[in-house]
Amino acid sequence: MTLVLPELSDDLAAAAEWLAVTPSSATRGRRGRRARFVALGTAAIVGVGGVATAATGLWNPQIGDGSDTPSIARDAPPQAQLDALGVLRRPQTAADRGENSEYTLKYFGSLRGVRLDYVRLLGTEAGGAGYVLVPAASEGASSAAARLRELKAQHDGQTPPAPQTNPLCLFARDPSGSGGGVKCVSLQQVLDGRAVMGRSPARGPLTQFGLVADNVAQVRSGDGPTARVVDVRDNFFEITTPVAEGSEPSALHFLDADGREVMRTPPG
Repeated sequence: MTLVLPELSDDLAAAAEWLAVTPSSATRGRRGRRARFVALGTAAIVGVGGVATAATGLWNPQIGDGSDTPSIARDAPPQAQLDALGVLRRPQTAADRGENSEYTLKYFGSLRGVRLDYVRLLGTEAGGAGYVLVPAASEGASSAAARLRELKAQHDGQTPPAPQTNPLCLFARDPSGSGGGVKCVSLQQVLDGRAVMGRSPARGPLTQFGLVADNVAQVRSGDGPTARVVDVRDNFFEITTPVAEGSEPSALHFLDADGREVMRTPPG
């Protein structure tokens, strides 16, 4: 089953994370139906370790499934994003241009101005499935999040908002190779602790993961002796905790390098 965190249930960008594409829908282009994102598994995150090798030369991966004209931007993200996210300030590595990123980009044909030089592999699971950050100039009117906002606006009798500019899109690949989960957020959502995704099997622990700013060094789930703490690497965290049937997930506490709480989700 999929589980959307209660504090994010009204966030349309969060809702879009569960509109994940599968290979069959990707090959059908816009006519393909987007499938609801199912559990990705519960393996622990494996950092992209070893000696980082700087990427050289022009990188021209496939963007989208061929039904959209690829839109690439060679400019840098806004300075505010660079200031807040060290992962965007570091050089792009060969791993950032690897198979996980190339797989990811095939699902982002709706984005306008994909900033290829700032695509980052944030980590991989034990089986090799990756978490990839894709910055762009615009979400694109045909993106899942934009369509959700349009539908909500129509339902509420309001004018649909313009597509999000300068989104930061996180893709979590399904280890089975059948698509993945997507969430595109603004920098403000990152700063507010709302760039979080979650997954859970039918029975088992809840895994939450997401993007945080430079001032967050660790993430803790819950309180007391059973609380779990994980380190942040490349502005990314993944934490797995048990959730009793019928209970709410524990709050996430975002901690600075001195262990002080910066914020929590949901806020308390």
